[in-house]
Amino acid sequence: DGSSFDVQFRVRHANGEYRWLRHAGAVLADERANPGRLVAYCQDITLLKQQQEERWERETHLNSLDRVARTISAAQELGDLAQAMVGLLRELFEVDVAWLLQYRRDEPEDMSFIAASPNLDEAQSRLVAGGLSADLADLPDDRATVLEVERQCTGGFFEWLREHGVENPLLLSVQPAGGSAWVLVLGQTGYPKSWTRQQLDLLREIGGRLGDALSSRMLWRALQEDIAERRLAEEELRQHRDHLRELVEEQVTDLRHAKEVAESAMQTMSLFLANMSHELRTPLHAILGFSRLGQEKATNSASGELENYFLRIKKSG
Repeated sequence: DGSSFDVQFRVRHANGEYRWLRHAGAVLADERANPGRLVAYCQDITLLKQQQEERWERETHLNSLDRVARTISAAQELGDLAQAMVGLLRELFEVDVAWLLQYRRDEPEDMSFIAASPNLDEAQSRLVAGGLSADLADLPDDRATVLEVERQCTGGFFEWLREHGVENPLLLSVQPAGGSAWVLVLGQTGYPKSWTRQQLDLLREIGGRLGDALSSRMLWRALQEDIAERRLAEEELRQHRDHLRELVEEQVTDLRHAKEVAESAMQTMSLFLANMSHELRTPLHAILGFSRLGQEKATNSASGELENYFLRIKKSG
């Protein structure tokens, strides 16, 4: 009836490989519109399918990295970045468990949750962090390595994960610059999660970018704290300087007041001495004058003793 068909399907080769085939054709009708013959062909499109799959994987990979970059750019604070990345990773890797924990390389027992999706209560957080810190020997030292826990890690933390239905989780060790390190845990509850090579490669690359972002946020936080401490020190110095200025001003005021009091006392004493000199000088002049007159009178008299008295008065003046 002139209809055509075009189908693609996969078959298994004798060597065990799967091959993609395309079968297309059309039914040709005769002059009476009756099906006459079939024209068709079969083509091996395995290479084309591989190219299409690789192109789709590259596009998916780049789109995922673009979303990661936009998420990192949008989050300025360390806590916001951690929570946003946890939510994004759950979506990208289609898992229902995503945790981000932080610890110091020199004190792994102080591991703590930075972000969790879904959220854990305080008791669960302490249990998970404590169990993982005890099993850090199973984690690599490089900054972006994925571990398939079921095959490579057998510590208590991983047993705890399995007991809670998280089978075959992925752990990403992210160690940015500085003393802090990070552990990212991804997992699926209910069934063992199968991880593809593309997912592992993507997670490693995300780990590198996440490490750079965490380093920059930690550096920014350190700079902010340093600026805050410096501003606090400058404020304390300013207050101390202002207080010192107030003390100096008070001392200057006290010295100025003491100087004024001393000058006033000196002026009063000078005035007193001037007045006293005047008050004493007038009677002394009189005494000396009368002593001189008395001496002159006594000289003409016969009494030498009286003259001697007036002479002593005059000399004393």
